Amino acid sequence: MKKDEIKQELQKRGIPYKTNLLKPQLLALLEENIASTSTSLPIDHTDPEQQPLCEVSKAYHEVVFWRANLCQVPSGKTGKDFVHEVANVLNSFNKNSQNSTIAIMLLMLLFPLVLQKPSATSKTRDHVIAIERRLELFRTGDFQSLLREGRVIQSRLPSREGKARNVLKAFTRLMLHGKVGQALRAIRDSDVAPVPVTPEVVTELIKKHPAPATSSQGRRWAFGPASPWVS
Repeated sequence: MKKDEIKQELQKRGIPYKTNLLKPQLLALLEENIASTSTSLPIDHTDPEQQPLCEVSKAYHEVVFWRANLCQVPSGKTGKDFVHEVANVLNSFNKNSQNSTIAIMLLMLLFPLVLQKPSATSKTRDHVIAIERRLELFRTGDFQSLLREGRVIQSRLPSREGKARNVLKAFTRLMLHGKVGQALRAIRDSDVAPVPVTPEVVTELIKKHPAPATSSQGRRWAFGPASPWVS
């Protein structure tokens, strides 16, 4: 499928997406939606009995665009409670229970809604308190409270533009000191690209790439000048 065709299919299904996503990301989003709805019933937003399904679906299609900001699952009772909740959601899918049609979406919501770091400087104790409180909200189906809290946390995360500038500064400083390996690792270990990967950028990079050598040139570089009697 072409990129425009994928966008049209996403719009037809009512799936929100960012305009700057690349074709593989758009295709993955479409395939994920097809997989999540292929075994579930159609959602009637006017049916009161399907209201929980509507809320889970709306929350899922918002949370998938959140930035990664998860804490580690703590040890002790709180960690066991979280793992137990994950197991309960999976069991509801395997046993074809009342929530089986939304179990996979619930599982995908459980991690970002419950494991969000409260702040960049939060400690393990803060994570334990937050997870205990959020687990109770998740069990009662209060997704709106979890979403409101998650939105506030996401809005406080540093912008990608600022992070990209910091990576660029670190790369420049290391290169000026001759630390090429460390400079390359700084870019490799970051989740930001030096420039957006657009068709125009790819075209410029191809232009800057040296033309491939012919077979005769390659032989001379590998074995030295060819003998005059060898064609």
